[in-house]
Amino acid sequence: MRPQLSLAIAGKGPADGSVFWAAIAPMAMDQAIEIHFVHDHDAALAGMPASVKAHRMTGAALFAMWGEALSRATGEYVAVLHLTAPPAPGWLDAIKVMLVDQPSIICGPVEADYPKGDDRWIGYLV
Repeated sequence: MRPQLSLAIAGKGPADGSVFWAAIAPMAMDQAIEIHFVHDHDAALAGMPASVKAHRMTGAALFAMWGEALSRATGEYVAVLHLTAPPAPGWLDAIKVMLVDQPSIICGPVEADYPKGDDRWIGYLV
């Protein structure tokens, strides 16, 4: 059966994913959701739920990593997430409400936790 929602997640470098994985743990148990995580460093795997499909991609740019995760997604809808920006509480419930109307696209705010002046903000502004 095709999942309703796929999560395409990328994580670059030795980021601590424990906060992210704790935030999506309930989603990892939902049979209607598949999760693909593309990473380049094993430190990001700490705390990852067993049902997450991890794919290592060494030397790739972040956008290429998201592209790889997207290419593996089979869900009717796909959410693109970053390891350092976990979804807020209630995020999945809000998505499920929006999916009832079968929209073409769903978008929302991104609140990455980078310090002021960090060049990684640029990727979120493009």
